Amino acid sequence: QLPGPALEGAVAGLASAYAGLDREVASAWLNGMPQGSVRDSAISNYVGGLARTDSSMAWQWGTRIADPVQRSVALERVAENLLVNDPVEGALQIRESPDLSAEAKWRLLERPSKY
Repeated sequence: QLPGPALEGAVAGLASAYAGLDREVASAWLNGMPQGSVRDSAISNYVGGLARTDSSMAWQWGTRIADPVQRSVALERVAENLLVNDPVEGALQIRESPDLSAEAKWRLLERPSKY
């Protein structure tokens, strides 16, 4: 068995790879993991992989990360993709999100835009 950080890294890598392969299998696998840092890291990497192809699904998965800091980081990555792909819908989702702090919303919406 791998020690904590090594296990976390290995599982996170698998989750990222799953994002491009079989979302149904990945979802079942992630849903079956026990709560904790390994699951949060796996979901975070899965979200990172999904964000490039399916921002909406990535957002849904990002909200399942238990650790609030890790959840915010993952959702901010997804939000940046949302703003590129659909600025109006992305901005709405960011404004209405209970999972992003006011500071995160400001960083995403009020800073000088690159979009």
